Amino acid sequence: MHRMTQSRNSCHPRRDGDPICRQPWTLAATLTAVFAIAGSAAAQSYPPSPGMPGYGAQPSSYAVPGGMMPPQQHAAMAGPNPMAGPNPMAGPNPMAGPNPMAGPNPMAGPGGGMPVEYAGQGAPLDGGLYGPGYCDGAGCDGMSCGGACGAPGGCGCGGPLGGGGILGKLRGSCLACGGCGGDGFADLCHLFGGVPLALHSLLPYGDAGQCAQRWYDVSADAVFLGHNRLGPGGTLTKFGADPGGIPVLDLGDVGSTDLEAGFRVSGAILLGPGGSLEVTYLGNNEWDEGADVQLETTSDSDLFSFVSLFGTDPNNGFDDTDRSYLHSIDMSSRFHSGEVNYRRRTVGPNCRIQGSWLVGVRYLRYDNGLLFSTFGDQGANFFSSQDVLKNNLAGAQLGGDLWWNMIPGVNLGVGVKGAWLNNDIDRRIDLSANSIDAGNPGSVTVNSGSSDSTIAGELETSLVYRFSHSWSLRGSYYLLAIEDVAVGTVDRDAIFDFVDNVEAPNAPGIVFDDLVLQGFTFGAEYMW
Repeated sequence: MHRMTQSRNSCHPRRDGDPICRQPWTLAATLTAVFAIAGSAAAQSYPPSPGMPGYGAQPSSYAVPGGMMPPQQHAAMAGPNPMAGPNPMAGPNPMAGPNPMAGPNPMAGPGGGMPVEYAGQGAPLDGGLYGPGYCDGAGCDGMSCGGACGAPGGCGCGGPLGGGGILGKLRGSCLACGGCGGDGFADLCHLFGGVPLALHSLLPYGDAGQCAQRWYDVSADAVFLGHNRLGPGGTLTKFGADPGGIPVLDLGDVGSTDLEAGFRVSGAILLGPGGSLEVTYLGNNEWDEGADVQLETTSDSDLFSFVSLFGTDPNNGFDDTDRSYLHSIDMSSRFHSGEVNYRRRTVGPNCRIQGSWLVGVRYLRYDNGLLFSTFGDQGANFFSSQDVLKNNLAGAQLGGDLWWNMIPGVNLGVGVKGAWLNNDIDRRIDLSANSIDAGNPGSVTVNSGSSDSTIAGELETSLVYRFSHSWSLRGSYYLLAIEDVAVGTVDRDAIFDFVDNVEAPNAPGIVFDDLVLQGFTFGAEYMW
C-alpha cells in the first residue's frame, strides 16, 4: 500500500506582516518561469531614445543604458554552440494570418508613439493630476486641491463653493491652493486669503490623537498670588489720650491681599513607561504694605500708642512712644516653594480620562515681618519695633491629578497635593528708642526659635492648549493653604520692659495663623 502525502507551503512572516511562501520546486514550475520571462522580454520593445543621456539607439530597438554591452556585442563575442541543432518540433503556424482589425493609429505621432504632454498642457478634463480643466482655470497646482473638478470641496471648482463663486475664490483657491484665478476676484482673494489661514493656524494640534499621554519636558509660568491678612487685629494709635482718644491706626490696616507676581519652572525626566521625576520651583512672590497717621506739623503731639495704653500707663505716656506727630506700620512677606516628586501616569480605557499619582518631598519658606515706629517732639524722640519671622517647612507629600481630553490637543485637569511638614521657626525682634538709658539712644535684639508640625494642601485646576508638536499653552487657578504659620506682630510686654526698664526683654510668645495663597498662573510647556 502506498501512502499519499500532501506537500505544504513553507511561509515566513516579514516585518510588515506579509508572508513569503515557498512553493514546492518542480520541473514544470521551472519551465513555466523560464518561458514567462522569455515571453515578457520578447514582447517589450522600446523606441530609440537618442535624446536621453547615457542611452544609445540599437538596431534591435532596445534602449541600452550607457556602459552596458548591447545584445549584438554579446552575440558577436559568443562562439558556436555545439549543442545547438534543428528543432524537430518547429514548423509553420497554421493559425497565423493578417489581423483584419489592425489599422493606422490616428493619435500616433512620429515614430508611432502617443504624443506626450506635460502637466497643464492637455490634462484630462476630469482633473487628472494637473491642468486647467481640474479647477476651471483657477490657477491651482493640482497637488493640494484634493478633489476632481466639480467635486464638493474641490479647489476652484464650479458651483457655489467653487471657482465660479466668491466662496470658491476665498475658500478653495486661497486656502487650499494659493491661486486666485483671473476673473476679477484676485484682489478680494489676496485681501482676505490670509484670514482663514491665520484662523486655521490657531486650531489645536491634534496629530497626536485622542490617546496622547499627558506629558511635558519643561514648563514655565508667570504666577500671580495674593494671601489673606495674617495676625491679630487691634488699635495701635489714638489721636488724644484716653479716655476719649480716637483710634487712627490699626493692625488691620496692613496685610496685603493684592496679587503679586512670581514665577514657576518645572522639569520632568522620564524614568520608564509612565514614570517620571519632576522638579518644580514656585514662588518669589513678595508683598509689602504700609499705613501711617501724621499730624499737620511736627510740633503737634497728640498721638498716643498702645504701649502706654494710650497715655494712661504711665500717665501721659512715654517720651518716645507717645506725644508724637507720626506713627507708622509696615508689613512685608515673601514666599518660596520647591519640590521633587516621582509621578506615575496612566490612561483610561477610552483615552479621554487620564490620571496620575505622585509621592515626593517638599520645602516651603514663608518670611514675614512687622515694623511699628513713632516720631515725636519735632523728631527728637523716636521708637521702633521690628518683628521678623522665617517659617521653614519641610516634609513628605502625596498627590495626584485627573485630566479630561476634551478634544485632541485640549486638556482640562485638576490636581491635588497634601503634605505633612515640620515647621522650624527663626525669630528676631529689633527694638530701638531715643531716650532710654538716662536719655541716651539705645537698641536691643532678641532672638528666639520654635519647632512645630503642621500640614499643607494644594489645589490646581488647569487648561492646556497644545498648538504644535512641541509647544502648549497652560493657564491655571492655584490655591495653597498652610496651617499654623508664625506671623510678625507687636508685643506690648516686650516693648514696655524695654522702654521702661532699659532691659532686654524675654522672648515674647509666637503668634500663629493659617496662611492661604491663591491666584492664577499663565505659561507654556515644551516637549522635545
